[in-house]
Amino acid sequence: MIEVILGVVLLVFGGDMAINAADKISKKFGISNLTIGLSLIAIMTSLPELFTNIASGMQKEGNIALGNVYGSNASNALLIGAIALFFGTHEKEYKKISNYLAIAAPAILYIFCLNSEISQTESFILLLTYILFSKTLFPGKKTAKNKKRIVDFKIFAQIAISIFLLWKGGDIAVSGAIKLAGQFGWSEVFSGLILGFGTSLPELTVTFAAVKKKNLAIISGNLIGSNIMNPLVAMPFSTISGNLHVANNEKMAWWAILGTIIYIFGTTQNKKNKKIIASLSFCMFLWIILSYSG
Repeated sequence: MIEVILGVVLLVFGGDMAINAADKISKKFGISNLTIGLSLIAIMTSLPELFTNIASGMQKEGNIALGNVYGSNASNALLIGAIALFFGTHEKEYKKISNYLAIAAPAILYIFCLNSEISQTESFILLLTYILFSKTLFPGKKTAKNKKRIVDFKIFAQIAISIFLLWKGGDIAVSGAIKLAGQFGWSEVFSGLILGFGTSLPELTVTFAAVKKKNLAIISGNLIGSNIMNPLVAMPFSTISGNLHVANNEKMAWWAILGTIIYIFGTTQNKKNKKIIASLSFCMFLWIILSYSG
């Protein structure tokens, strides 16, 4: 329990620093908060999933890696998404391609895993898809008015420290959660779901930090960006040591996809409907927890 508390404390500090750094970069380079959320913040908050999947792949634990991706996406959409919808999100700033890809990415991963294996070739396709997507965020158009801007040392240091705090905090919190799962005799599937929630803690703390600073566009970008990164980046890195055997969890795959659809739909609604959808999303998340805990 002490590990979990310590991990959460580090995550809170890391999340707050990440939002401050993102806000400075947004103003310095004239990049929208949504784009910052979809790129930089999504990468930072997805580090726990990435490192967890690399470790799982090295140990040939494909089920843990896959469960981590689906569990994290479901947690992002149904739990953290519920919080985001409750406080409101800036749907007018959304990039349609990111919405579509957030839904398609876990579906593509599910299809790849139907033969109970994720290959290095399939992982390359997933990574390539993310690279192509990232190019749409920064088209790289040059104009005569463009000036050379450099990230100063303070911002760079702030990003580095926040990455470390988010990574270390997530690592400690996840380790503590796994130990708790063992102590209570939870099932392997349920433990995987807990792991997925644990690696989503950075997204949760960044969400609260963004709400506090009223930077709601970053929340939307972070959640959608993370749900793209998990299947397209974190999962492929689990095959570094070779093809990986997996027992495709169809239910969790569809929860991850459905949850993302519900969150995206919720962002298009008015404030009253947002809160209704947020309540339903939270209830769905609790139902998943209870259904897998038996």
